Amino acid sequence: MAANKAPLVPYTFTGRSYENTDPFWTVRIQVKRSSWHEVAEAYIEWLGDADADNEADQEGGKVTYLLEPQDLRLWKELLTYLYTQRPGIRWEHVLEPGRVALAPSLPPLNVAASNEGELDIVRLDTVKSEQVEMRMGGRLAMGKLNLLVGDPGDGKSWASMALASGFTNGAALPGETDGGEPMEVLLANFEDDIADTIRPRAEAVGVQLGHLHVITGAYDQDGRIRPFHTSDLPKLEEVLDNNPNIRVMIVDPVMSLVGSRTDVYRDNEVREALHPLVELARSRRIMVIGIMHLNKGTATKAIYRVSSSLGGFVGMARSVLLVAKDPDSKRRAMAHIKCNVGPLAEPLEFEISSWGVAWLGDAPDLSADRLLAPAAAPEKREAEDFLKRELSNGPKPSKQIEEQAEGEGITRGTLMRARKSIRIEVAKERKVDGRWLWALSQHSTLLAQMAKGEG
Repeated sequence: MAANKAPLVPYTFTGRSYENTDPFWTVRIQVKRSSWHEVAEAYIEWLGDADADNEADQEGGKVTYLLEPQDLRLWKELLTYLYTQRPGIRWEHVLEPGRVALAPSLPPLNVAASNEGELDIVRLDTVKSEQVEMRMGGRLAMGKLNLLVGDPGDGKSWASMALASGFTNGAALPGETDGGEPMEVLLANFEDDIADTIRPRAEAVGVQLGHLHVITGAYDQDGRIRPFHTSDLPKLEEVLDNNPNIRVMIVDPVMSLVGSRTDVYRDNEVREALHPLVELARSRRIMVIGIMHLNKGTATKAIYRVSSSLGGFVGMARSVLLVAKDPDSKRRAMAHIKCNVGPLAEPLEFEISSWGVAWLGDAPDLSADRLLAPAAAPEKREAEDFLKRELSNGPKPSKQIEEQAEGEGITRGTLMRARKSIRIEVAKERKVDGRWLWALSQHSTLLAQMAKGEG
């Protein structure tokens, strides 16, 4: 990288005026621009000083400019104001956190041309490590794109609204002991009516309605409402500027946001279309939850059932949760099938009724593979029910279980398939002629104790 090259956007220039070596006001020019946003934004802010001679300096203030990157005239006017009306500024050039360069004599005037063709390369020792803020027991990541995937009717929209209820009330979600301060939530819903579906659903799960904002579309040049898509994200930035308490955005379904011109089966197109949304989550430190359908495939791994581009949607998301129903028992669960920023959490069971959504706690037996498996044959379901019943109070010797199963007409082969499907845990007693013990996953601790002779 050659020296004295113009900085890459977004960047910030901060100027401080010093009197008796103490800074008493600050001017900041912040430029934000990317390939999907052709308008640069410049902010000038000065901090108030109660001891200043004039009223303007006592109160401080902020001026906002919207300008085309190629418009040198506005840049020159901006800089002329600073250098004539605010003499003695000591300019500092600050890029993103952890990236600092020497101060130039002036900010670059032609932003569009200044970084054309340059590579954005950062030396790693200049980057400060950050901890990703996780919610819902490690299932959702702040500042990242998260996906909630599932078949129609399995409860994705209800589950997302239940999450909105927790966020807007400041309530602890499953896996948490403290929900923190209430948050504002932004919902972009492309399928449901706001009056007969979204509001009744929100009321049923206890959302604080004054904290939930719904995007119904965007106005076109003729003043008509059209669908909201990624080209509208610059306007969304303004909404977030005016509503800093919005910390969560739900997009239902996220496929509608990328627009009809994107081939959703091509990873490179999906990644390009989703980049603005991912960058919005990162720069604003907000959680984005995208809702998606499963495809009709028969893949054995749950993650390959996510609709369309695997490398695009799943690749860009940092956490992916499957919402589905057990094919036999019809119990609903949310299973964690991908997480790039932490370990996978246990499946979480929940139920939907006329009065809302109830989180029922961890359910290890409702794994993603179990939820997406075909319905079991009647004899296998019978064997699974038998095992759950017989082991409900704790571990038992396997020989005893097999004998009881035979007495009820369950073959050993069917019993073993049922044991595998509901993930029965097995351990042997640590003694001569020790017995093999079987247990449900919720009794794993007791199983370990009994195997050691402590139970």
